[in-house]
Amino acid sequence: MVMYELVECSKELEEVHYALAAHKKEASWPLSRVELQLESEKASRRREKTEEIKAKIKALRDEQAAAFDRIEAGYKD
Repeated sequence: MVMYELVECSKELEEVHYALAAHKKEASWPLSRVELQLESEKASRRREKTEEIKAKIKALRDEQAAAFDRIEAGYKD
């Protein structure tokens, strides 16, 4: 009788193990998708920030060039 119960428990444990493995596999796919989406959003924000910084640098350089032109024009007069 004990041997039969042991075999039954072993079968139940194996079924639970397979069910858990299947559940983990199913659960990991949405998680991976969310992680990829998060990485994509981070990269997008990083690109936007980089473009903003480049635009600010260009504006400052243009402003600097205009200031030098005004100073140079003042010396020519």
